[in-house]
Amino acid sequence: INMSMGWPKILETNRLKQAFLKAKEKGIIIVASSGNNNKEFPVFPCGYDNVICVGATDNQGQIADFSNWGNKVDLLAPGEAILSTIPTQLESRMLRIKNFDYKKGSSQARPMVAAIVATMKGLNPEQSVDLIKARLFSSAHKVDDTQMRFVNFGSVDMKAALLNQAPKVFVSAQLKNISEQKIS
Repeated sequence: INMSMGWPKILETNRLKQAFLKAKEKGIIIVASSGNNNKEFPVFPCGYDNVICVGATDNQGQIADFSNWGNKVDLLAPGEAILSTIPTQLESRMLRIKNFDYKKGSSQARPMVAAIVATMKGLNPEQSVDLIKARLFSSAHKVDDTQMRFVNFGSVDMKAALLNQAPKVFVSAQLKNISEQKIS
């Protein structure tokens, strides 16, 4: 499932939680965009542990200044100056071509990761969700986090993910459910 939508925790319902749990039980991989608020706490569904959350990079390979980041964001993918379709009645101001324009956002980055996941699954339909995630995450390139922003695994690399054999051991701390600390 390829999702370009999000909602704050306050709008989360039991019905939404159950839908994501059902997808997890059925082995359905969900890829979602992190959001474009330059915040450490991305919107849901990125907070769910069975969702691959994708933030955006700029043309220098760094976390884009608009992309959400933090422990809920798993991967980054290119998210600036992405050629995209637009409604037929609009004309691009930059391209001067109907139906196409350059867009930016984690919604432009997300389908790149979803395409890699679909390709991996298509090449080997028997692969488990955990194996696909391990191959995808272990092949990602680390990003420079000098701006004090981070993601769990780094920038996606399609070639490396497709060629990467299953790691013998891949351990990933589950940090997505850590969103607040209580001090007494």
